[in-house]
Amino acid sequence: MLLQEGTNTCFSYLNPGDTIEKAVSIFLDLKIAIIPVLDQEGRLLSIFSRSSLYRAVLAGARSKDRIDPYLITDVVSIANDIPDEQLANFVKMSPVGSVPVLNKEGKVIGLLCKAKMVTTLFRHTEQDLTDLEHTAKELETVKALNETFDTVLNIIRDGIVVVDEKGKITLVNQAMADFLTLPPEEMIGKPIAEIMSSNQLHHVACTGLSETSEVLTIRGKPLIVSNSPIIKGGKVVGAVGKAVFPHLAEAQELAEKVRCLEHKVTFFQEELQKNRTAQDIMKDMVAESPQMKKLKDEISIVATSTSTVLITGESGTGKEGVAHAIHLGSDRGKGPFIKVNCASIPESLMESEMFGYVGGAFTGAAKNGKPGRIERADGGTLFLDEIGEMPLALQAKLLRVLQDREIERLGSTETIKVNIRILAATNKKLSNAIAKGEFRQDLYYRLNVINLHLPPLRERLEDIEPLTHFFISKFNDILKANVSGITPNAMATLLQYSWPGNIRELENVVERAVNYTRSGLIELIHLPHQIISGNTALGQVMNKKTIRHQDRLGQIERDMIAAALEKAGGNKTKAAKLLNLSRSRLYDKLNKYDLNT
Repeated sequence: MLLQEGTNTCFSYLNPGDTIEKAVSIFLDLKIAIIPVLDQEGRLLSIFSRSSLYRAVLAGARSKDRIDPYLITDVVSIANDIPDEQLANFVKMSPVGSVPVLNKEGKVIGLLCKAKMVTTLFRHTEQDLTDLEHTAKELETVKALNETFDTVLNIIRDGIVVVDEKGKITLVNQAMADFLTLPPEEMIGKPIAEIMSSNQLHHVACTGLSETSEVLTIRGKPLIVSNSPIIKGGKVVGAVGKAVFPHLAEAQELAEKVRCLEHKVTFFQEELQKNRTAQDIMKDMVAESPQMKKLKDEISIVATSTSTVLITGESGTGKEGVAHAIHLGSDRGKGPFIKVNCASIPESLMESEMFGYVGGAFTGAAKNGKPGRIERADGGTLFLDEIGEMPLALQAKLLRVLQDREIERLGSTETIKVNIRILAATNKKLSNAIAKGEFRQDLYYRLNVINLHLPPLRERLEDIEPLTHFFISKFNDILKANVSGITPNAMATLLQYSWPGNIRELENVVERAVNYTRSGLIELIHLPHQIISGNTALGQVMNKKTIRHQDRLGQIERDMIAAALEKAGGNKTKAAKLLNLSRSRLYDKLNKYDLNT
């Protein structure tokens, strides 16, 4: 059933009386849009959504307040035995993004995500006749899915864009085309980076790693983007991006609200982090390899200093975790830890975000002004992630902060002293950026007082097995699973893989495997195709099996078309009707299987 493919069975729930802090923790752990609220028997009472959280924040709620005033009681749900046709119609007509799925006893067994369902419909549509059995009735089902998919794409207000594994656009809906003010036909076949340079959809198609709720500015307009890989036969064959945006007249207002909510959510995250100590983070930092043992010793020493630290290493190696450990291990550990991702903030907003502004500094500025992130870090630590992406104009201002520990808000000449420690991180080789004129040499020397380098996972093989078991334990807790370990063959395959995404990629692979395993052990079949294909011998076996399977299904399809032609006495129009195909589609199939003679 399609419902099984579009349903997320890994979810947490709340009970009446639970706190906002618990809801925030669930949203941070699980990338879901709603949290079911259940009674003592496990039956659905209401839901707590992300919009519920935003309403709570805007109402001034604290982390220990109860969720009850913000619950949504008018809940749409569906039964787990709903037929595929009714499900397709429900997805087409329902305005709701996520829906609880109930069993016959009225208990929640999963969450249907419309975006995931659209991806499922797309995958079924792309597979076309190849996934059919032997009956014309199932051909009719695929045709209905095609029509439903087209309808769903063009009635939803969210923008949808699909790319292939090379990052080229294969599909775009009307809402996205309207937002970009480009006809869909002009975008098809072009690289996504050419149309939306700040969207990372092409990276998702390459790595298979999802990105959720990233706030971007594209062509000067704010929107919230979520990107997910399309996986077929265990292999990443593309990616689908969903963009949530307002009417253009509301764009600036939404952007300001989003920034406000980001600050509020950051507050809740900081509240949750306050109970963590440097020892907690160091304990979670797996270090069996000599490089990581040495790094942990260096972190303990550096934490007691006040010097600036530059943390280097490839993406996914854990640079932010090191920054947290340094902060919490210092005498500033009780102060704020303010993170700035230099790559995610638009250049036009960077200065006001970093340095703040006074009232009237620019059109749309808050009446009483706003402190920047540097000011908010006073008494604590400022963490500049992806420092290599900082605009040159802002690098000069940051240099003054490093030298004099003072700032001026945008629109003001008043000097404000700040007591901060600066930690920076980059996955770039900054010496190359300096040579190209993209990074200031004097700033580099100011930042690189102490350098901590995180080795890539492929250079610390001793850590892969303990990290795997650490993540198994983590996702057992989060997903309420009971995975006891991993088979030797699967472990050997993980050790042979090159891990371009480093620890973050390993974490995602283990999370995926814990979701799929039912035997209590992670086996080879639970690993993604790109991991298995890294083991040459295994990859050859898996590829041969895939080819044989595709050949068999192709033969079934050819036989069905030949039988329809025979029954229609060679009349292709009648044969197309028997198969519920358009004439042009039938002609494509006839050419494919050499049945034109």
